This record gives sequence, structure tokens and C-alpha cells, in this order.
Amino acid sequence: RPVYAVSVPLSTFTAECSVSPGQLVLDAENWDLGATATVTAVDDAIADGDMDCLVQTGTTTSDDDKYNLRNPADVAVTVEDDDEVGIPVVPTSLTVSEPNGSDTFRIRLNSQPVYSVYVPLSAVGECSISRSYVWLTASNWSTGYDITVTAIDDLVADGTTICMVELGPSRSDDDQYDGYEIDSVTVAVEDNDVASIVVAPVSLAVSEPDGSATFNVKLTSHPLAQVSVPLT
Repeated sequence: RPVYAVSVPLSTFTAECSVSPGQLVLDAENWDLGATATVTAVDDAIADGDMDCLVQTGTTTSDDDKYNLRNPADVAVTVEDDDEVGIPVVPTSLTVSEPNGSDTFRIRLNSQPVYSVYVPLSAVGECSISRSYVWLTASNWSTGYDITVTAIDDLVADGTTICMVELGPSRSDDDQYDGYEIDSVTVAVEDNDVASIVVAPVSLAVSEPDGSATFNVKLTSHPLAQVSVPLT
């Protein structure tokens, strides 16, 4: 039991946790029961794994010489991380239609990066994308970017084709986000072309002895090879 109250200052060594209150007082009433401090994890949104956070108990102050300028033991705290590294793409399949139909997908990060993350994008097939790269940073990592995919009208009657939007791998000075493999987006491009041969007009009138008239033969879609039409 102290003759006079004993004050114990509390502080944290890192920003991973906080302690409250900042000071405990032990006196003639509570010396044997003690005083309680609460340590709270600080959510930093960074996937940095479990971290150490030291609660430092400072040098005591008291008019009781036996308890003045004592140095109680510090408290070692482990802060368990709830963040995961990841670059989700949603959705990973789209459908667009010729001639200029479009749809979107979003790319973002699962956790706040320590350094900015660069993600290249490219389209292989009959579609185009609104961006060829994105930078995901500490300020936009959670919202990310919407990427617009638009059908390319090729005039060929080739049915529904597949266009692949390739993403990544990512590049960053943040080791956890450097070289990260990212899901591709599969885009079904629906065709609006029909293979047909049109003759117009389909009836003519000509007069003897040498009257003449004309008709036209055309295709409704771009052929992949030459088309020959015999006439008799």
C-alpha cells in the first residue's frame, strides 16, 4: 500500500495499436486491485501481416519515495491483421454486341498498397477497352477503376466470337503487389452480320431488237474469300 498515489504513464511505441487511458493511478484504495488499461488495434487497411505494438509503461511519479521513479514492465502486444493482398476483377465475363455495344468491369485492390500499383491491360479479339493501364494508389485502391469494353464491328458474318481482356501482371515497389497474377475477362462478342447474296431487281423488261437493262449482285457481309456467282 502506497503512502501517496502512484502515477504510471502509458504510451504505444507504434501506430498499430492505441492505449487508453494515457495514465493509471494506484493509491491507497486500489493498490491491491490494480487499475486497468485498454489496448485497441488500429485498422490500417494494409496487408502487412501480424505486427508487434509495444505498450510502454513510463517512469512512475509519486510523493511516496518507495514508488517514485520506478520502471514497470512494458506490455508486448500482437496486432493480428485482417487485410489480404488481392486484385479482384468483377465480373470476369461480359457479353457485347456489334456494331458498338459495350459493358464494364471493375478492377481494384483488396488492401491499401504501400506503393502505387501499375496494371497493364490489353484486348485480344473483336473488342476494344477504354484504358490500356491503371494506377491503383493509396487514395483509390478501394474504389478502383471501371473499364469499358466495346464491340468492334468487322462486317464479317462470323457468329459470336470471344475477345480476351488480359490484365497484368502488376508492377509495384510494394513487394506484396509486385508481379501479381490477375484474372482475365472473357468477352462474348455477338455478331450482327448475316451471310447472304442479294440480287436487285429480280425482274427486268427489255425490248427487241437489242434493248438492255441491269441488275446488281452484292453480299450482305464481308467475305473471307472471293465469291464467284455464275450467270447463264
